Amino acid sequence: MRRTSAQYSSKRASWCCTRSPAPAINRSLVFLLNCLDIPVSYVYREEDSSFTLLLAPVRLPELVTQLDLFAQQVDDYLVLAVQENPGLLDFTKWGASLPVIYQCDVLKEGYFDFDGVMTFLQCLVLILPSQNR
Repeated sequence: MRRTSAQYSSKRASWCCTRSPAPAINRSLVFLLNCLDIPVSYVYREEDSSFTLLLAPVRLPELVTQLDLFAQQVDDYLVLAVQENPGLLDFTKWGASLPVIYQCDVLKEGYFDFDGVMTFLQCLVLILPSQNR
């Protein structure tokens, strides 16, 4: 499996993929970023599968750890998201008619890819700026 690297500028962090993650992984990352207790400003561009995170590069390892933890426990966040935004299920004909727990399963299977996010985050290689510059 190819590893993914994160590259930094002085005021913002971004990760550029050496291979594009599937759109479901991108949607999952956006979902998780929006769930964080501490808001993280970002710019997400679907057309080139890129994220620009507006935070200090030194905070990126902590962010990756938080995203991985949220991905492992995403069910509670999905329940809230379905209750707050039933339009998430617009891609499926009968999904909105299901009980909430099954709506979450539909989202995990057909719209999001949280297992893919965990794999992506575990394979992410952070390239931190040198402290000796």
